[in-house]
This record gives sequence, structure tokens and C-alpha cells, in this order.
Amino acid sequence: MLARPLMETLRLILYNWKLCEVGLTDKEIVINTIPVKMKICSNCAQCNIVQVGPFYISEYQSDKNKAVKHCLCPFDDSHFLIESIVKYEFVTPPTKLSSDYLKDSFYKFLLKCDRLIHFLRQKGLLNEIDPYINVLKRFLNEEQHICNISHINSNMNKRVQEVLRCLRESREQNGKRLIQLNEKLSLSQAYQLIDELKSIPTVNQQIDIIKIGRQLVMKANEHQVKISFIKNKIFSKLTNSL
Repeated sequence: MLARPLMETLRLILYNWKLCEVGLTDKEIVINTIPVKMKICSNCAQCNIVQVGPFYISEYQSDKNKAVKHCLCPFDDSHFLIESIVKYEFVTPPTKLSSDYLKDSFYKFLLKCDRLIHFLRQKGLLNEIDPYINVLKRFLNEEQHICNISHINSNMNKRVQEVLRCLRESREQNGKRLIQLNEKLSLSQAYQLIDELKSIPTVNQQIDIIKIGRQLVMKANEHQVKISFIKNKIFSKLTNSL
């Protein structure tokens, strides 16, 4: 549940960093999240390109898909589960933060995310697939697609694309740094790290919406089972005796 909220928050910091970098400080980018009422992956979900300030962003559409009623795709390096719709908005007031501060915040946040992965790897709680990789790969593919569209001004997206391309190297450096520091978090320290990440407003907002979406999906797939009065009476006696 944490992977996409964390990476969406990372990308949000990146967008605002690039805004400040070019002197566009009169507004900032924020996110709003809405629930998804069906199980669908990033490959099946309909995705439209929308303009948000000077950026173009790929936005998944709520409860719309490419004529797919039931997504049965595997969740692998080409697909990740879409459990919420994240909408980016260009709003006032501005962040009032410098580009250097946002750049530093971006890489500090990335390191904090990688510390969690490092802990999970140490404890053997992580399979071979890094949960962030699929999301980051999708982000990069989206930026590449946007930058290849000839009739739009994608200069700001190219700035984002440049950073995303270097994230693999940055994350490898984070991994080496954590090994050199011999960081070994205790279970309580790991939970504290998770709580810190979950307490970030944009992360917390997305997690809450994902929970709502899961409840809606469960409710949509509920089936009432009718049983005879006699069986129901026997079942009632049995449960009451427990």
C-alpha cells in the first residue's frame, strides 16, 4: 500500500523543485486523491494527458478503462495495481521554498524510502522485485511519452525526465551508503520510520483513500448467500454456543 503513495509524494516534490528552479514561484503543485471502485492495473486503466501549470501529466481516469470489465493482469514489472486516482493541481499560494531546499528534500525523502527497502531486504521480507521500481519505471515511461509528443511544449517535463532517469543510480548509491554505514534498524525503529512516512500529509491522504477504495471494491463484490430456515437456525445455535 505504501509504494505508490511514497513515490507520488516524491514526484510531487520533484515537480515543485523544478518550478522553483525556473523561477515559477507564484503557485505550487498539490495532489488530491479519489478512490477507485474496481480492481484495475496500470496497463488496463484509461490514462489521459492533462496540463497542470507548465507540466503535462498522465492521469488515470476514475472507473474508466479500455473496455476491460475485469482486470486479470499479473502485477509485475509492466503492471501495478491502481488503487487510487491521483490528480495534480496548480494552485495558489506558492510553496515559498527555494529550489535548493526542495532538491535537498527530494533526495532526503528518497533516502528515507530506501532505508525501508534496506530493512526489508535485511530481514528477508522482500521478494526480488523492489516495490518502488514498477512505479518509478511507469513515471519515466509517462515522461518519455509526453516528451515525444511534438505539438506540446514539454520543456518542463524534460527536466523531470532527466531526474527520473538518474534515480536508479541515486538509489544504488543510497544502498551502498546504507551498507557502508552498517545500518541495522530494530523492529521498533522500522515501525517508527514507517510511521514517519505515513504521517506525511500527501502519503496519509493517499493511504486513507486506498482504504476507502478497497472497502468499495469489497462491497461491490459482496454476495448474499441464502440458506434455508432450518439450516440458519442450526447455524445460529452453533455460533451462539461458541
